[in-house]
Amino acid sequence: MNRSLTFAASYAFILWMIVSTAGAHEATSTAGQPLGWAWAPECCGGTDCAIIPSSAVVEGPDGYRVTLKAGEHPMLSTKGYSAVIPYGSERTSPTGEYGICLGVEGAHRFCFYAGGKGY
Repeated sequence: MNRSLTFAASYAFILWMIVSTAGAHEATSTAGQPLGWAWAPECCGGTDCAIIPSSAVVEGPDGYRVTLKAGEHPMLSTKGYSAVIPYGSERTSPTGEYGICLGVEGAHRFCFYAGGKGY
C-alpha cells in the first residue's frame, strides 16, 4: 500500500511539473535573438511557436497563405505546412514579424501572428 501511495504522489508531482511549465515562451527572431514579447499562453506549449520568414506568407483575397517547408519551423521536421488563414483570425505581431504556432508536423494550427502591414 505504501509503495502505491509513493508512486501516486510521484506521478502527481511529475504531472504538475509538466502542466505548470507548459505555457508561453519568449518570442525570438529566426536568428535566436529575443524580441521582447511572449507568445500568448493559449497559443504556446513551449516549442510550438516560431517566427517564420515573410517570404512564406502571401496576402490574398481570402486571407494569409502560409507555405512552410520542412525545417522552417521547429514543429516541421519531416513535412511542410500550407494553409490559408482567413483575415480576422490572426493576432497582431508586436514587432511586425510573421509567426505561427503549430502542432507536431503541422497537424494543428494554434495561432497565427500577422506581420508586415498587420502591426
